[in-house]
Amino acid sequence: MRTLSQEEHFRTGVSGDFATGARRFHSAATRLLLSGDGLTTTMLEAWARGPMCLVSRNCRLAFPVPPDAEELLRVRDRPVLVRESALADPGGRIWSVNSVVANLDLNATAARCFTGAEPLGAALKAAGVACRRTMVRAGRRPWSGEPAAFRTYVLWFEDQPLAAIRETFNPALVDAGLAETP
Repeated sequence: MRTLSQEEHFRTGVSGDFATGARRFHSAATRLLLSGDGLTTTMLEAWARGPMCLVSRNCRLAFPVPPDAEELLRVRDRPVLVRESALADPGGRIWSVNSVVANLDLNATAARCFTGAEPLGAALKAAGVACRRTMVRAGRRPWSGEPAAFRTYVLWFEDQPLAAIRETFNPALVDAGLAETP
């Protein structure tokens, strides 16, 4: 998996609000995936009819904070953790690549989840870390030269932004076609 520059982490392919971006997709399944407020891994497992596993993971500290993540996390003066990962089915097909920029100062238990080898949502749930999501953007961005569906959201711990997450979905598996507009 290619390592993204800090500037590429949360750049959007579609401007505008989240709901407008998600509604632009032709496939109802894609719209549901992008709009879902539950665990992405669980949704992908239902779609793939099998378990997902983390097949690649790269974690590093970054400073300065990637610009869009800085705005979403409200963090400017300290390093953040950048985690890049991919989810694959048992056949090795990659369903999503994910970029997480996390504020490690808010919760030590959550910080351990960000560096672990499990899908993030499942790790947070197993650790008892209750978070909520605020969807920020949905649209298309490149995946090996093809447009792919993506979404960006903020994961909150209590009333503080814990992580900015961007999930990009393999266009060979998740339809990234846009609905025709009148």
